[in-house]
Amino acid sequence: MFQQKNIYKHPLVTNVHFLHLLELLTKMLPFRQILLISSFFALIVVVKGQTLNPSSSEAKVVLFLKDAKMKPLETQINFFGKKSKKHFKGNAGKDGKLEVLLPIGQTYFVYLPASPEYFELEVPAIPNNIIQNNFVIRDFEPGKLHATPTEALLNFKIENTDKTPLAEDILLIGKKSKQEFKTKSNINGITNILVPINDTYILNFTNAPSFEEIAIPNEPFYLLKETIYFMGHSQTLHPSTTQALFCVSYIDLWGNLSKDEQIIITNLTTNKTYESRTGQNGVAYISVPFGNNYSISAKYLPGFCTHSVQNKSMQYINISITYISSADYEFRKKERLLAITIRDSLFKLNKNTDDLSKDRIEVEANEIRKLLLTEPKFFERRRSPVASVLYRMRNKWKNKMIVVDCTTSMDNYTKEILLWVALKATDGEKNNFIFFNDGDSKYPGQKWIGKTGGFHYTSSANIDTLISTMDVSRSKGLYNNEIEENDIEALLEGSKKKKNIDELILVKDNYSPVRDMVLLKQLNVPVRVIACGVIDEINEDALEIAYKTKGSVHTIEEDIMDLSSHKDGDSVKIGKKTYRICKGKFVLIE
Repeated sequence: MFQQKNIYKHPLVTNVHFLHLLELLTKMLPFRQILLISSFFALIVVVKGQTLNPSSSEAKVVLFLKDAKMKPLETQINFFGKKSKKHFKGNAGKDGKLEVLLPIGQTYFVYLPASPEYFELEVPAIPNNIIQNNFVIRDFEPGKLHATPTEALLNFKIENTDKTPLAEDILLIGKKSKQEFKTKSNINGITNILVPINDTYILNFTNAPSFEEIAIPNEPFYLLKETIYFMGHSQTLHPSTTQALFCVSYIDLWGNLSKDEQIIITNLTTNKTYESRTGQNGVAYISVPFGNNYSISAKYLPGFCTHSVQNKSMQYINISITYISSADYEFRKKERLLAITIRDSLFKLNKNTDDLSKDRIEVEANEIRKLLLTEPKFFERRRSPVASVLYRMRNKWKNKMIVVDCTTSMDNYTKEILLWVALKATDGEKNNFIFFNDGDSKYPGQKWIGKTGGFHYTSSANIDTLISTMDVSRSKGLYNNEIEENDIEALLEGSKKKKNIDELILVKDNYSPVRDMVLLKQLNVPVRVIACGVIDEINEDALEIAYKTKGSVHTIEEDIMDLSSHKDGDSVKIGKKTYRICKGKFVLIE
């Protein structure tokens, strides 16, 4: 007869032994006894299976889990070997207790799927070891995603560039693994997704493939929180992993968004250009490759700014241009051209045809000298801009290089130069002169920026020499009918000859725009601009010349000395008019 107690204590009892014994007993015992014995054996085997004993290679780990209220926590627990990279799982019962066998000589990450908290558990290389630990889990929320030792948690917030949340389908593709992971942001723009660590993922929107690269390091429990700005499906052009998107808004001087404005972006290394026009919303969108420096220009505002696009995180680049709209600019240009045409026609009709002579100049100078003794503001009353300014500044500007526009419309003002020299109002005054005529009658196609010429120089104070030099300049420029002049080229010529000279003075036709403003950055000396023919507004080019060279502007009655103290964006009152400074340029606003 088989003894039960021997079977229970036998160290080699297995399920195979159990089945063999049942077969023997079936032949020897009645059915009721067989059933009772088999049930007893089953109980013995189950009890034997739940008993965990440490060994030479495995330690017995006993954990007691409690929540933030110190109540037992019933949940699944994961163990991840830091070296072996093997996973082990167990379940804590209602009493929060878990028993598990773990290979010795390892450190394990202990974590719960429903909690962001994790612990490190060291299992030393001690045979037959039993380890007990208590863990308090304070952050526990079943069903919520959390990072793991092998998976990073990506927490994205998708927003439009105006901070409006977007519900978008998102596809992530691992560059190394080629695995695809899909998710969708909710109405608040938020989504969470787990992806394997140690890979770089390409983020794709439905109509914006390869929108962004997201690098995930080989770091356990890695959490990435990122706000991703995306312009949504209303916009057809988007940035990508290879290109940034310039969003250039154009605002006119009255604060209105201006449509149909030409925007040009130039690669400063290759000179390749990218162009677009502003839409109904006043914004132009232009894609450019990363890793370059770019210049941003509008049609009538070249070189508005430069921008370096080196970093791939610079996806959307917002630029705002505030300047006169192209339509207003062109309208003003037509108005000013008409005014110049009328002015020049009247000038030619009423021009005194008598030639200038030394005798006439000296007689007139003697009479003026007497009048100035009793009437210091004689030149202002006479409306003589050049003489008014030179007389007011006679004790400040001793040694001068005077650069004079000598085109036909300036005849009345060049005569003032002769009168001033003949007047000899300042003792020891030394003057040098450059008379320029915009190219000595070159054809328009021959007038290259910086190489137009038409300069006639003299350092003589002799009236006859001055008259002769002026006559040569006027005669060679007689058939020059263009309204633009090469003022900056003439100033650069004057600055070259400005040895032992204190002041560089430009006698300028206030009506004529400057053809070669692009050369202004080459001038490194202050320019004193005498504006001739001012009625109610000063030529904006004249203001810019003085502003950027830290010079000044002068009219019949006003000396504007502090232009360079103003900042970009300032509004400046000059006479009865107000101008706004836009990237160093002056624009009349009222």
